[in-house]
Amino acid sequence: MNNVGAINTIRAYNPKDILLLFHFDQETLSICLNFMKIEIIIPLNQLISFKIASSMLICFRLLPNFQKKYFDLSSIRPTEVSKGSTTFNIDQVRSMTLTPSKGVQLEKLQILEAGINRLGFEKYGITNNMTFKQACQWFYITCYLPQETRALSFPENESLYHFIVYLKGRFKIPITRLKYRSRKGDICLLLDDKDWEYAKNSAIKTQNFVRPNNLKTGHSFF
Repeated sequence: MNNVGAINTIRAYNPKDILLLFHFDQETLSICLNFMKIEIIIPLNQLISFKIASSMLICFRLLPNFQKKYFDLSSIRPTEVSKGSTTFNIDQVRSMTLTPSKGVQLEKLQILEAGINRLGFEKYGITNNMTFKQACQWFYITCYLPQETRALSFPENESLYHFIVYLKGRFKIPITRLKYRSRKGDICLLLDDKDWEYAKNSAIKTQNFVRPNNLKTGHSFF
């Protein structure tokens, strides 16, 4: 698993040490660890990309602070637990690379990729792209919410769809419309990826971050 600023590796000497499950009916991925005693469930809309590499590696990237749930599978009935009660805290993980066990066929991995691509990307009109070893610049955004002002950072090269999914998960609020303030001071709607690119291009760049001028969502300014 790739972490921010470091690489953490979990080695499995038994096929049941680490297990990746795709629940197509629930539109989630599950990572089961510690001999199937811990399950981490991730909704597909938290994926930025998912690819099977030519070497049969399973590679996927995740939203910052992606949504997830931890379950204890050691009892008869799975029980949701806090991340602190497990030894597997993946809060800072942004990408994962998994090596299939021996005997896994490429055709099965391709079916997995096709299913996730259909339910997690094509369903929402999102292109499932992954570029390896690419430097990523981040936005630093000040968010003006109804009750508070918050700051967040977000990868510059991600889509408007993933940005909205991230906002909903981060602030737990409905988003009916999204606006930003251009360099000229105009309030502009963010309706599609063309608007999103224009907003990013009109941002004020400082050091390693991109600082857009005021954005707003619903009745709140960003």
